[in-house]
Amino acid sequence: MYKKLKDRPFMTIKFIFLPGRNYKTSMKNWKDFNDWEIKEEIGFIDRINSDDMIKYDIIIDILNLCVVKNRADHISPGEVIQYFTQKYEKNINKAINIWKEKRKQTLNKQIKLGPW
Repeated sequence: MYKKLKDRPFMTIKFIFLPGRNYKTSMKNWKDFNDWEIKEEIGFIDRINSDDMIKYDIIIDILNLCVVKNRADHISPGEVIQYFTQKYEKNINKAINIWKEKRKQTLNKQIKLGPW
């Protein structure tokens, strides 16, 4: 099912919701207050499988600049791409360089192990 979602870098984002700093979680109905801290946990992978589609809230195809998955329904794909590519530009550049180097090594091995 995910055969076309491989061999290129993908940015993965998982949202972590934490209660506000001043809330005491031991109090009754503490979760009904709307003061939540939202943290972003990002990562990079070079292929997507069914587990990744379940695990992550947002998946962005970095090379094609398209959103593969967006659980944040209130935000358009264009806004998602703009926000995360600007905020994590250095991380994305580093991930692309690592992917290029890995790809170069793989291609060199394939050439050396070829039928000739």
